[in-house]
Amino acid sequence: MATIISFAGIIVVLATASSTSGRSIQSPTFTIEASILGKNNAATKYNLGDKFFEPEDMGRDFKWVRSNQIGYVNDGGEEVCLSFLRTGNNDYIGVETMSGSQSLCENTPERWETFIVNESDGNAEEPVVLLRDATSGQCAYLATDRGNSKEEEKYYLGLGDCEATHRVNLVLALKNSETPSPSPSPSQSPVKGSVSPSPSPSPYRPMHQVCDCTEGVLLNNRCYATLKEAFDDATDDATIHVGGVVVKVSEPIKFDSSITLQGHACADEGNRAKIMATSSFETLSGAMLMATNPDEQNIIFRDLEITSESEGQYVAAFHSLSESDLEGEGSNQKVQLVCNNLYIHDMQSQEPGVGIFLSGTNELTVDDQCLFENLLTTTTVGDKWAGGPAIAVIFLPESGTIDIDGQFKNNRAFFPSPSTRHAGGGAIYFDWMAGSVSVTAQFSGNQANQGGAIQIQAIIGDFFDNGIYTNNTAADEGNGARFGALGCIKLYSGASFVLNGSYIDNLSEGRGGAVGTNIHQSDSLFAIQGTFKNNRARNDGGVWGRWSSTTLKGKVVIDINATIDGNIAEGDGNDSSVYNTVSSGASSDSISQFEWEQRTTSKVINP
Repeated sequence: MATIISFAGIIVVLATASSTSGRSIQSPTFTIEASILGKNNAATKYNLGDKFFEPEDMGRDFKWVRSNQIGYVNDGGEEVCLSFLRTGNNDYIGVETMSGSQSLCENTPERWETFIVNESDGNAEEPVVLLRDATSGQCAYLATDRGNSKEEEKYYLGLGDCEATHRVNLVLALKNSETPSPSPSPSQSPVKGSVSPSPSPSPYRPMHQVCDCTEGVLLNNRCYATLKEAFDDATDDATIHVGGVVVKVSEPIKFDSSITLQGHACADEGNRAKIMATSSFETLSGAMLMATNPDEQNIIFRDLEITSESEGQYVAAFHSLSESDLEGEGSNQKVQLVCNNLYIHDMQSQEPGVGIFLSGTNELTVDDQCLFENLLTTTTVGDKWAGGPAIAVIFLPESGTIDIDGQFKNNRAFFPSPSTRHAGGGAIYFDWMAGSVSVTAQFSGNQANQGGAIQIQAIIGDFFDNGIYTNNTAADEGNGARFGALGCIKLYSGASFVLNGSYIDNLSEGRGGAVGTNIHQSDSLFAIQGTFKNNRARNDGGVWGRWSSTTLKGKVVIDINATIDGNIAEGDGNDSSVYNTVSSGASSDSISQFEWEQRTTSKVINP
């Protein structure tokens, strides 16, 4: 059983192998050293070897090699690197597996980075360094296996969360007193752009190498003059770091590699780096960042703020290829996108997806720290329907997944006359959803003609909604209105659409104060299970409104355990304050709040 060593028992030192005074970790070789307190608080020094910590001077000399890797050249002339190795008992950071094979640098995914915090063991002046794997986002810590008393206790490096509460287990401190920059310095490699002195690190904020770059862009330990140049040089699995200054983009950046774009706040307040489209950069339908690989790309955006410089400027943040690209083949592209702590705001475009547009994806993940705010999709030109200024996804295959968390505030889709006046999705637009979609985000103040927050054209797979929707509006812009919070046009056979979230104070200036649907094929499921309060429809269906020229064939369940209260259907005097469903040529079916309160079982249509 692995045991994490407490701070009182261990201090880790990244020390230069050379004894020359004043040399820092930028030296050609260095050791990873631990001072372990034993009985009577006596300290014994150990150096990291290929697997475990060894007695002092018996460990391994390491150096920075390739791109942010730590390793050495073995007796066979091969570059071998520290990697996270998995075993039956203990997983550990090392070069050699238990079977004796070594991890070649070209095959190891770990990319190590170090950053400084002004914390230490009883000495506030001593710089402290944390070692983190940029690929996984996890940090090194020291541990021991004390589960087998018959064997000599072994100390090793593990890999785990970097939470501040665990920092006592993550401390890596320089042996000398110089201010360290343990990763290879940008000045040691050919440099694009210049390097400026970095500010003193905050006592609470780690400082990354990119904070030394004048233009705030770093790739493979080299500073770049522009973000575009870094993307041009990036290869698959590269990490581009930005931060320290506002990174300005003056033209579309097209790239076909799978990359991570990692922000660093440096000495600034907050926890994101800022990327801004300059006022001279305007495109009615394009974006700052454009993924162009015709097959697949894996992209991660982390700790970033993206916006435009001027109010009313037409430019989007990120787009994949569209159906019109590559002579109609652009729609076959699949972009896997992960968004962590991403803030996109105050931008507009004529096209859907001012924040994010994906023609196709196998995976889209938006975490709970993301925020999309004040984004606008608008035009008076053309036959436009799809809104979704924050996020628009056209195709999700059967095996694909979408997980949406975070916040969506005050976004709008607006297509006034002579355009369609039928913009769908005030924040998000989904077209063909054959896979699994989960929504747990918060939506407030968003507006469109249909689907004040979310519009879905077709559900073929499973759509589970557990979001929070408040004060979203489906606005009548001269062509009716429906679905105050969210709606789906067509539920295909086998599809499920389950509403388990919170829907409060939403407004439809037509039908469906909170939610609406249209076509329900046989063997589909639509379920209302969540909390629905004070939603209002100017026409009918205070909670749910449906009108279709087709007969409702799928199963509908309004769960008796759902919270339904205070919803209003103005057009029929609240006769349909819970729901109203109309099929052309057939009589309508509705339930009022009073009728709902008399029920003791769920309402089931087409059981």
